[in-house]
Amino acid sequence: MAWTFIITDQRGVNIGEPRATGRTFTTGISGVESASFQIRSDDNLWENIAAGSTNLKIFNTAGDLAMYGPVIADEEVGSGQGATVQCTASGQAWVFGKRFTGKDDAGVGNIYTDTDPAAIIVGDLAVLNVEQPTGVTVGTVNSFPTQTVTYLWKRFSDELSELGATNGSYEWNITYVDGTPPVCQLNLVSQLGTDRSNSVFFEYGYGTLHNCSGYTRTRSMDNIATHVWAVGNGSTIVGEADDPAAETFQRYEDVVTYGDITDIGLLDALAIANVAVRRTPQTLVQLTPFPATAPKFGVDWFVGDIVAARVVVNNTVRVSGAARIWSAQIDIDELGNETATLTLQPT
Repeated sequence: MAWTFIITDQRGVNIGEPRATGRTFTTGISGVESASFQIRSDDNLWENIAAGSTNLKIFNTAGDLAMYGPVIADEEVGSGQGATVQCTASGQAWVFGKRFTGKDDAGVGNIYTDTDPAAIIVGDLAVLNVEQPTGVTVGTVNSFPTQTVTYLWKRFSDELSELGATNGSYEWNITYVDGTPPVCQLNLVSQLGTDRSNSVFFEYGYGTLHNCSGYTRTRSMDNIATHVWAVGNGSTIVGEADDPAAETFQRYEDVVTYGDITDIGLLDALAIANVAVRRTPQTLVQLTPFPATAPKFGVDWFVGDIVAARVVVNNTVRVSGAARIWSAQIDIDELGNETATLTLQPT
């Protein structure tokens, strides 16, 4: 099957498939999916597509619904006698950035003491859906170490990111099942994806499977931090963590702010989590599989999966071993064929 973009109304009722070019779909761990496409003024759906009144469904080559959500922007540009419209859409979790929890004019907010962070998210999402449905319900939810936090006038998207940022907390995604409207479920799990390192291979260079057309390996110190202070409410509660073993030659400091948090234990945990992932330069590998021969998104691999990656240049192994897929951008041609760019981190 080919990738398919379908325009719907806000109730999820299908309107039609645009004759779109420049189609892209981007997805990543614990993030909102996005998509873009362009149509011409002679497209039958020209008058139907508008930010705020239409949604987008995206089906992958397996025929599964990979994304559903609002068209959030459309830009019309004319030149000569014609015009085009560039459209941008997001997954349904985009609405989380437009909803708030802890709405309390008394200035108290929602106080959670020693509470599972997934339970906090599930409870607050339920409240939001009672106020006005977000279009997202609860899917698979695991249990996690408890946290103590107060949320006052808190954007729900920020709450979702913040509570998942500590070591041992959740990763999240939205899964979709087609319908009218589609079912969109929020999953809060220990780790997204599956270990496919014995069955899914992405390789570049002489002497490999060579099912990738290009690669990029990036090592960067921009985000490095070996000593972190996590500053909480009122800048008077401060968590701290460091890694002396990573400071043999130099210390790299950073301060992160969490203005809603009053629990020193949680602040310490956030500082520890920052140091754990930032104490060494970050290494990322991008691979671009050949569309015809490489494993395909939604069929052979998903974001979060652990796969086998190998890069050989001038008979020198540059990358070899298991790597986790953190994000992917899928470019889709007029026939619905995909060209993926994967961002991976060696494990």
